[in-house]
Amino acid sequence: TKPEFAGSELQKMTEGRIYGKAPQIDLDVELSRQKALLDAIKKGFVQSAHDVSEGGLGVAIAESVMTTENLGANVTVEGEA
Repeated sequence: TKPEFAGSELQKMTEGRIYGKAPQIDLDVELSRQKALLDAIKKGFVQSAHDVSEGGLGVAIAESVMTTENLGANVTVEGEA
């Protein structure tokens, strides 16, 4: 992940407005990632997947666990924010 957030929900929350250009994406890299994920799903390595878009990682985790009763998550995030 690159340290870009122009046009994002995070930018709107932290700065009160949205401005700047949205981050650039490399479609070849994205295609490679999607193929790798699909392969991992087919091999049974992935039981669940969720996009990390609106709201970021925290919202994605919350949405993932809300669909099943008595399901939760323990999350450790390392590195710089």
